[in-house]
Amino acid sequence: MELNLNPWQRFLVVSSVLAIGIAFLVSHGGLSWYLAQYSDLVTIWSSCIIVAIIMLIFIFQGGVGAYRIQLEQRALRALREQGFQAIIPHSHLSQVLTHVQDCMSIQSNRKMKVDPFVDHFETLLYKPIKGLEQGKELLITIGILGTVFGILYGLASGDASALVTAEAVQQYSVNALQGVSVSYITTLIALFGALIVYYLRIGYQSVADQMVSEFGVLLERELLQVNKVGED
Repeated sequence: MELNLNPWQRFLVVSSVLAIGIAFLVSHGGLSWYLAQYSDLVTIWSSCIIVAIIMLIFIFQGGVGAYRIQLEQRALRALREQGFQAIIPHSHLSQVLTHVQDCMSIQSNRKMKVDPFVDHFETLLYKPIKGLEQGKELLITIGILGTVFGILYGLASGDASALVTAEAVQQYSVNALQGVSVSYITTLIALFGALIVYYLRIGYQSVADQMVSEFGVLLERELLQVNKVGED
């Protein structure tokens, strides 16, 4: 059964799960094991860079996006409960309603359509969701490039033409395996980050779709009343 979480709750739940999981792995020797198994500097640095990219996307797209959508939820709730005079400052919904009121004052004798205003609100509301989608695509691309880079790094780490002794073959095999470890680790970390970002995105989009639909209904009801007054 899926929990009915708003974007901010979803972000906090994911953050808590990640924090608990990292603390569990560190306390049970997971970090020490990783450093012992993958001591190659290229593997360690590439892993750190990808983790840093995931954290930046998670915080600045996931966290900020959750805050923005939460703010729009409060604005929509105020609109539903208090009418079109209730506007929360700094929300995208307040900008759209200001635009609606300006159009009402200019086109007082003409019927107004709902779709342009709903589309405007949808465009503003979906900005953080598009940011998460771009972040997911970036991580998938990094994972693919990590695979290619790891293979090339392993193949270029030795001179195949000099494999004339058993020691040379053994050393070349070790270097090649290091390249494979770079390939696997970078790909796994990047794809894991992409899954986290995707989970946030689908949750945010589900809430945003409901908000856009509800705003369309409320705005259509308001404009119907305005159009009737204009006809009278």
